[in-house]
Amino acid sequence: MKSDTYKTNGFTIVEVMISQVLFAITLAAACAFYLAASSSWRIAELEMGTSYDAGYAMERIVHGVLPNSSLRAAKAVSYDGTDILWTLTIDGGMVSTLTYDQDLQTLTYNPGGVVICENVEAASATIENNGVTLSITVNQTRGKWDRTKTMTTFVALRNSDA
Repeated sequence: MKSDTYKTNGFTIVEVMISQVLFAITLAAACAFYLAASSSWRIAELEMGTSYDAGYAMERIVHGVLPNSSLRAAKAVSYDGTDILWTLTIDGGMVSTLTYDQDLQTLTYNPGGVVICENVEAASATIENNGVTLSITVNQTRGKWDRTKTMTTFVALRNSDA
């Protein structure tokens, strides 16, 4: 005699299709989250890199590349140039220069031709009564992302005779 009971050890086609739809929705959400997180990571990395470069350049200018070559140790400072190309001469027992070249977008320290910072969009130095005001703008671009960081500081000439 034939039995009317059905075997119940598997999934129906409707159950399989529903599970595939749920899996597809979960996968789409995970991909969207990954793309958003990846984009945020790249932007944050570019922002941090730009800030680091500007801060490092400012630190090298203020504290020097070599001993007695910093603005903090300067006895006298002179400025020669324009907004596009300028040289800041630092006399701290050893005469050294800091040169900004807008065409090359670099700040260079001499003697030695040490490039302190690249991707310098703008830089300025203003000599005042008892010090120098420095401003550096660094720009970095990676793909479609672009970040700019400007840092400004005043350095008092503590060793000047004036």
